[in-house]
Amino acid sequence: MRHRGWWVLRYRERLGVGGVMRKIQRAKRLARIDANHKTEASVRDLANQELGEIRRHAPEPLRVTRLGDFVDRVYLPYVKQQKRPSKYKGYSQIWRDYFKLLCSSAWMREVRTHHIQRWLEEIALLRKISKTTLAHAKNFLSGVFRYAAQQGYFDWANPVKLAEIPGFAAKGAETRPYSLEEIAAMLTVLPEPSATAVATAAFSGLRLGELRGLTWDSYEPEGG
Repeated sequence: MRHRGWWVLRYRERLGVGGVMRKIQRAKRLARIDANHKTEASVRDLANQELGEIRRHAPEPLRVTRLGDFVDRVYLPYVKQQKRPSKYKGYSQIWRDYFKLLCSSAWMREVRTHHIQRWLEEIALLRKISKTTLAHAKNFLSGVFRYAAQQGYFDWANPVKLAEIPGFAAKGAETRPYSLEEIAAMLTVLPEPSATAVATAAFSGLRLGELRGLTWDSYEPEGG
């Protein structure tokens, strides 16, 4: 069909939407309408070639889904079950704050490096986050596609690896560790349980999210 100056191939495909098999209508551009592509017959070979590729590489329908569906239904539940609570909380926040509105509707199998690059640039431009935070976001997305490949939802090389943190992203503020003398001074004036919380943070080397995820079951005193 003709659509906005292009010849477009429309076809129906069986896909997994929310874990349920459905038939949906897809569309792919074939060629611009020009002197060499004036009629439907002039793009028939292009259409047949495209349909042949689709049939040859047709994956299991339930393994074809949108990025948002995969993250919410497959990846984050896996992280919650297999990883530390702090990691699940951090990943959920990264997905919710930076990517969910931006790229949920993208079809998982069609994502390429240039899509990832554009998303990172949009986040850096609109959210004004630091390069360090952006690197964490990129690592999260890389983990999503690595797990997708392991589970049969993605057949290409990880598209996140070749994407780069935009050079115009903000630099994070310089930080420094507290000295032992400063930590000791804090512990002498803080009441409990604040003193124990600060001591745990100072001497364990845990990140903030990991500290939040600690439970008493995590503590095993030496010698019982």
